[in-house]
Order: sequence, then structure tokens, then C-alpha cells
Amino acid sequence: MTDEVDVKVGEEQVPQLTPPTFGSPKSGYVEPGFLVTASTLSGSEDRWELKVMEGDNELYFFEVESSRFSHHVPYDKISFGTRFSLRLRYQTFPIWSQWASLDNLIMVDGKPMITSPVDGDFTGSRPYVTGHGIPFAQVKLYQAGSGVVVHGTTSVNSNRSWIARVDVEFPKGSFELTANQSFDGWVSDWADSVKFTVTDKPVIESPVNGAVTSLRPRVTGRGEIGAEIKLYQAGNEDVVYGTAVVDRDRAWETIPSVDFSPGSFDLTARQSLNGWESDWADSVKLTVKT
Repeated sequence: MTDEVDVKVGEEQVPQLTPPTFGSPKSGYVEPGFLVTASTLSGSEDRWELKVMEGDNELYFFEVESSRFSHHVPYDKISFGTRFSLRLRYQTFPIWSQWASLDNLIMVDGKPMITSPVDGDFTGSRPYVTGHGIPFAQVKLYQAGSGVVVHGTTSVNSNRSWIARVDVEFPKGSFELTANQSFDGWVSDWADSVKFTVTDKPVIESPVNGAVTSLRPRVTGRGEIGAEIKLYQAGNEDVVYGTAVVDRDRAWETIPSVDFSPGSFDLTARQSLNGWESDWADSVKLTVKT
């Protein structure tokens, strides 16, 4: 038989099959709950054994009766930063294969990442929050330093990204956001926190206070994703000077459709979304030239 090797043990002849081939993972960095798959040439396996090894120390052992091998290593078996290896063999009764080895694996930090909002941002009290995580884990949003109130939950998709709409409003003012992710009883460490300002009113970023502008300058700012922005002269709600829609990066910009009044002009704005209307933006004082 071409796929057997005779190994002498004492007086016995113990035949061994060729080792299986790992399909996943590959050597390098892996995340908690990583998948181990393998295949063989024969396709006639009936039992498998997997060992996770840190040097000579066995961190995890798994055995299963199956014709093929696919197994998620539990999330809590390998500490973050551990360099480890895998050992895998199969049995075609009564003969065991040689061990296959996969070395140079490193367990990375399993905490989620928040990609928006970012440090220094301005948001509404119930913004969309986005990030990356481990596929199919549940993500929960918290105020940093307080694991009591869950402000929102969502699931990570197969592309490792997630998006959550805040269910419990963020309090207005300075806010520090963090998150964790969980799967089958395993809970990650806290995500690196982001600090931002919660306000229901939009922010006008340009032009700035004291600027000299044309009758229809480009106006930019920050707001709530998907909200409609309307520009006004402070103290006058009758004339809408321009509109915009806040994009996924919480930014908006517009060129006014109505001329600003020449001379001194105080510009403000409001945002609205799904029937909700914000407070007035802090106004900026401009000098408008014809």
C-alpha cells in the first residue's frame, strides 16, 4: 500500500498512514475561535485527534468521529499573544496516520474595533456606530468605565464588519465609547475607546467665524448620518438658504441656492431625520461681499 509506512515498535510492525493536509488556518496571526480544516488523499477517515501545543505544553485537545475535519477552537483556550502550533492526525480503523504539524501561529487580541465615530467627532444622541470584529460575534456598546448600560447591540457579518444604531441615547456632552464582543459564552476585552461630543445640533465647520465670503460660499459641517441639513440666517426661519444630506462619514457640504444678504450675516443650521428636528447650530458671523 503506497500511503503506508511501517514503523517498528519493539517486536511489532505498526503501519502509519500519511499525515493529513491543513486547509486552514495558515501560519501567522489567528483570531479567537479560528477554524481548523484538513483533508487527506484517501477520504476514508473515521476518527480525528487535534492538539494545540505551546512548546511541549498541551493547551487543548479535541477528538471526533467523522469522515472529514472541521472544527472551531473554543475562544477561551489560547491567551492573546501566545505563539503556538497545531498537531492533527486521523484514523482509518485500526490504523492511525502520522501527525501533521502547523507551526508559527500567534493568537491576536480578540477585542472589537470602533471605526466611527472617531476621536474628536460630533454626533447626535443616537448615531450609527461602525467597526470590525470576529465574524458572527455579538457586539455591545458601552460608555467607557461603565459596563452597566448597553447603548446598542449588533452582530458582526462574515466580512468582519458591523454597524449598530444606538438604542439607548448617549448623554449630551463629552462621551467616551467602548464595546466588547461575545460568542458562545466567550467575552472579549474592551475595544479601544473613542472620545467625541454628543449634540443634537449640527456643526458648521466652514466658513469660520470672521470669514469674508461670496454671496454663495461653499458651506461644510458635521451632523447625524442621513439627516437633512437646512441653512438659515440666525433669527430668521423663513428663508432656507441651502440644503444638504449628511453622508456616512457624518460630513455634509452644500452651495447655497439663495444668496446670502450682503454685509454682516450670521449663519446657522438645523438637521432633521425621521420627523425629528435638532436645535440650532452655533452660528458663525460672516461678512458677505457682492
